[in-house]
Amino acid sequence: MLDKIAEILLNKFIIPRTPEQKAERDVKEKIVFLHESLIYCHNAYRQYKSDPNDENLAVWKHAVVYLIRVLEEIGTTLATFAPDAYDDVYDYADPEVPDVLRAERDRSQVEDGESTELRQTIKELKSLRRSKPTGDVSYDFDRAITRLREFMRTSMTPGEIHRAQKAFKSEIAP
Repeated sequence: MLDKIAEILLNKFIIPRTPEQKAERDVKEKIVFLHESLIYCHNAYRQYKSDPNDENLAVWKHAVVYLIRVLEEIGTTLATFAPDAYDDVYDYADPEVPDVLRAERDRSQVEDGESTELRQTIKELKSLRRSKPTGDVSYDFDRAITRLREFMRTSMTPGEIHRAQKAFKSEIAP
């Protein structure tokens, strides 16, 4: 009996009922993932810069790869509905790719297939941009985070943001 009640509640209040509702929920979740992965990437970068070792490099590369994958998933939608936010996120992500690959090469690590795919993906994402990057990583990061937060605040409920942040943490955790 309790199983039936739980199923009814899940279907009524939590699980989207139509494909459109599910798609909208997925997009909102990916926007939060993008926000969280920007923070994760920036923190990994700062950790590597303060202590450049193989472990921190691996964490930074993982963060960059994840950021680019999330940006690839949400890129067209974000570029359409929040082009300034997309531009700012891209401006931050674009220099991260060559930086992490250069650091990997400098540490005598072999470039793998993931690195080649990363280069190609960032080139493809460039076509969605509208503006020119500033070249200042911290400024681009701050601008990207601010625009994403503004977009999230105006298009999502606190519950949707919280749920997506929890999903991000469970997905990114090693």
